[in-house]
Amino acid sequence: MTTKITKSYLTDITTSEGNLSRLSLICEIIARNKPYDRTKLYEAITEAARITNPKVIGRHLHILQTLGLIGNAYETYRVTGRGKALVRLRSERIRVINKAEKVVFFKSFFTSIPEQLYWVIYIVGKNERAPLEENAHDYFYSSPARSIWIETVRRTLQRGNKKHKALTRGMKNKFETMLYWLSQLDILKKGKRVWLTKSGLKLLNNFPSNVGDSPSSIYYMAALLYYDQFIKFFDRSRHRNDLVDVLRKGNRLFRGEQNLSDIVAIQEFVSAILVINGIVLEEKKFYEAIQELSFDGTINSVILGRDGKPAFLVME
Repeated sequence: MTTKITKSYLTDITTSEGNLSRLSLICEIIARNKPYDRTKLYEAITEAARITNPKVIGRHLHILQTLGLIGNAYETYRVTGRGKALVRLRSERIRVINKAEKVVFFKSFFTSIPEQLYWVIYIVGKNERAPLEENAHDYFYSSPARSIWIETVRRTLQRGNKKHKALTRGMKNKFETMLYWLSQLDILKKGKRVWLTKSGLKLLNNFPSNVGDSPSSIYYMAALLYYDQFIKFFDRSRHRNDLVDVLRKGNRLFRGEQNLSDIVAIQEFVSAILVINGIVLEEKKFYEAIQELSFDGTINSVILGRDGKPAFLVME
């Protein structure tokens, strides 16, 4: 069971949605009182997050859904397994935002809209401290990302001189929103000029040649950003105790009825904490390790969901 890349894009964005801490807070609001219908949720967000514009609230919720942090069914909202992990990492204050939170957000962005953000990173790295407007112009008009924004670009060209490719205020705001996200993830620095951090350069140089392959090495890529020493890949003999220690904590935090613990939440929680300690445990390897621990009795049982994939585990 591994996270698959989606073909979603986040194009209806403004700088109002650029704060990752606010996105975390909304996840926490939903997790605190579930299930939430639309009206009650909007009221709770207005009170706690001080967002009064319903359209802005709606865009926040759309972003969280696209990133796989919340779900919406029958007009009610719930946090997903990934969202549960984010909320726990936030409330536990593990290693101050908090590197573990950043790992969850990094995974969320780069398994949901990787192409959209990769080309921001590429353009900023290529342009070497160019002004924000120059980077934005190259992103919308020169990079392969232009296909994502084709309607935005077409409307702009229809309104202006086609020979002069304009950069509207809306386009600049959309680009700046993505810069806000990436700056909070420690990938770049943003001012009048924009440049990649040292870690951001490492990330760019290690991106898969096919951006769509990024989910298979997402935690290694996160380690390049959030661990500045020698990175270790998970080894069952060397890191078994590290895994079991964090696994037991995750099991307690995400335990529900009948002692069943949400395995997706545990995976996100465990892999994020291991990454900030320099151990890379990709999703596929996590589930292989879980199977081994169920064989030796460390885990009592792994229970499959309706889709036939691991959904819960039982552990003392």
